[in-house]
This record gives sequence, C-alpha cells and structure tokens, in this order.
Amino acid sequence: MRQAFLSDWAAVSRLNAFHLWSEATIRERFDWAQPPGLHAFAVRVHRLKQQVPLEVTPEMSGCKSWVDVPLDFAAPASEPVLSDAAFAEKLAALKII
Repeated sequence: MRQAFLSDWAAVSRLNAFHLWSEATIRERFDWAQPPGLHAFAVRVHRLKQQVPLEVTPEMSGCKSWVDVPLDFAAPASEPVLSDAAFAEKLAALKII
C-alpha cells in the first residue's frame, strides 16, 4: 500500500479521477484537518474466490465506515481485481502517492 499526506489543494484536486466523493466533501475534509490536508492511500482490491457468509450483528448495522469481522474469520483465497499491469498503470498515474 502506498500513502501520502497531501497538504497542497492542487495535489488533492489531481486525484479527482481516483475517488467517488464530491469536491465539496473533499474540500470540507481537507480544511477540517489540522494542519489542512488529507491522507491519500492507494490500495489494491482483491475479489474473494468464494463468498463468505457473515451473520449481520447490530454492531454492523447502519452506516459504517469500518466493520470488525469475527476474530475466527478466515478469508478464503482471493485474486486481484486489476491485473498487475493495470494496477501498475493506475499507480503510475497517481504520481503523488
């Protein structure tokens, strides 16, 4: 995983093609930080080869940014969503992370 703290609004703006949030949302979060800026992460997404059923608990319900899975959870095999070449191309396009 690559990451960077971006304190320059122009650098943040160059990432518009790589996320789904509105400029207003990104600007609000940028200005909220002290010092102003955002942490940007490039992560590689994998697709599970097999579904993993999880019982939905009350702690998982609603709007969540993060959900803890049970401690005994064992992820089955997975594969990258993008090929190595496609992922390398996306990373090269980021340039600032």
